[in-house]
Amino acid sequence: ISAIVNDFDPLVCALIADTVSKRLQDFIMDYRTKKARNELDYAKLIYSQTKAEYEEYNNRYVDAVDANWDIINETAKAQLEALNNEKTIKYQTFATASQKLEIAKAKLQEATPVTTVLQGASVPQKPAGPKRVFITLFLMVFSCLICTVYIIAKNNIKNA
Repeated sequence: ISAIVNDFDPLVCALIADTVSKRLQDFIMDYRTKKARNELDYAKLIYSQTKAEYEEYNNRYVDAVDANWDIINETAKAQLEALNNEKTIKYQTFATASQKLEIAKAKLQEATPVTTVLQGASVPQKPAGPKRVFITLFLMVFSCLICTVYIIAKNNIKNA
């Protein structure tokens, strides 16, 4: 993609070209990575939820083990086994969410385009736009023409 800017001031040309180039790169980056960023945000949300659930179940299990460590009661053992099973399921869900988060990060990295500026904006030695001398001469001739038409029209109206 080429960006060419014409203006009277060469510094303004360079600044506008740099700004347009940067905004175009940002737009292309956002456009190409929007879906991948949405997937990454969703994966982060699921990851944080499953991590919180796992930590909650792990804490429940640890508290239950601490409370029943010397009890030989079969009901307590069954409860501990159920809590351990729930904790294991929550850990597996958390591990899956963690993998999906890493995959989403990789997809975002893959979808991110690489932009390179081959030739940056430079300040030209002379303005590339219309020459000031020509504009000034044109305006002088045009104003003389308008003044002449005005004076002739005014004399015609006065003489009539």
